[in-house]
Amino acid sequence: MPDLKSLFGIFVGAILGIWCAWGAIQRYRVLKQASAWRAGYCRILESLVLPNPKVRDATALQIRYEFMVSSCCFEGTRARLGGDIFWSNRARLAFSKRFPPGVKIPVYYNPQNPAECCLERDLAGPRHFAVLATFFWVIAGVLLWLERAYFDLL
Repeated sequence: MPDLKSLFGIFVGAILGIWCAWGAIQRYRVLKQASAWRAGYCRILESLVLPNPKVRDATALQIRYEFMVSSCCFEGTRARLGGDIFWSNRARLAFSKRFPPGVKIPVYYNPQNPAECCLERDLAGPRHFAVLATFFWVIAGVLLWLERAYFDLL
């Protein structure tokens, strides 16, 4: 019979796997909706990498751009659909350098609400994280159970 530690590992693995899968489904829905957004051109007003006051030795991306839709001017601040997720300060700086002030680049916006816009419709972060996390946690729980069962036989 498996002990509580093994059952706890399997339970935690299943819960974390379900949580990761739910997050992946939500991200897929956002990406599917954004794939129908219209494309236009915007002018970059500001693209800076500033020190992050909340985290020591970290930076934050600050980007502003403006674009026109039906003779109305909109201003956006979202760079990526998935948010400001970068793996390092160097990656954030390289991203910022792609958008120097004054340059005209494509912008994607929701036709029903043009204030909902972004420069890249890419979802930031690892795409297959939910699948990997699910397998990792379930396998970890099973290994805990097997390890305990093996030592019980000795």
